[in-house]
Amino acid sequence: MKDDVDAVIARLIKESVAAAGTQGFVTGLGGLITAGVTIPANVAASLAINLRMAGAIAHLRGWDIRDPQVRTVVMMLAIGMSAQNVLAAFGVKVGQKLGEQMIKKIPMAVLHAINKKAGFHLVAKYGTKRAAITLAKGVPILGGIVGGAVDAGATAVIGRATDKALRGDTLRAEEPK
Repeated sequence: MKDDVDAVIARLIKESVAAAGTQGFVTGLGGLITAGVTIPANVAASLAINLRMAGAIAHLRGWDIRDPQVRTVVMMLAIGMSAQNVLAAFGVKVGQKLGEQMIKKIPMAVLHAINKKAGFHLVAKYGTKRAAITLAKGVPILGGIVGGAVDAGATAVIGRATDKALRGDTLRAEEPK
């Protein structure tokens, strides 16, 4: 059964990478002429693809995605943050075998602070990412190729990191349900 879940997750990541690459290509096609509309659309689409992928991986690994604590961790992973680094920054002890109960014991005030920091990280990350590729995206067709490659690459990295972070043996001592 574990092999089946691993295969489904690998396919999910592959399909998400293809979707991110396609939307990155399409939103980058217009170059600077359409950038005012397409850059926000690209950021929103990339985030939606990565959140869907991270949430699906969490579900397949046995996590309850209705739990606010699990949603916070999934959101952090989807935007490319290290869940352990963010939790540690707020004083939450994270060990090699973090129990599911540990996540549930995180106070809501800490979760709100983490969510706020994750939001700032999202703005900083995408602002920096977009600034770095603005020149390449200024040329119409080249912008589509660069945008597609950047978004596909980022989604692949996020997918692998999310799967690794949410495996049963990494975050909790017991097997997923």
